Amino acid sequence: MSVHLCFIAAYLTLGDMYYRKSDHTFKMYRSTIDILKALPSSEIVKETDLTAAELILQVE
Repeated sequence: MSVHLCFIAAYLTLGDMYYRKSDHTFKMYRSTIDILKALPSSEIVKETDLTAAELILQVE
């Protein structure tokens, strides 16, 4: 599965909406969180005004 860094916020939104309905979307959601954790905590995530660390706190 491939997740593009430019669309992290979109993947999180989709994963949040559908994670209970499909194993595939839950995997996408978890993969995106893993990518966020691999980023430097102070890096601003595109499509948001949040750092990787702030976004992780909001979605976990």
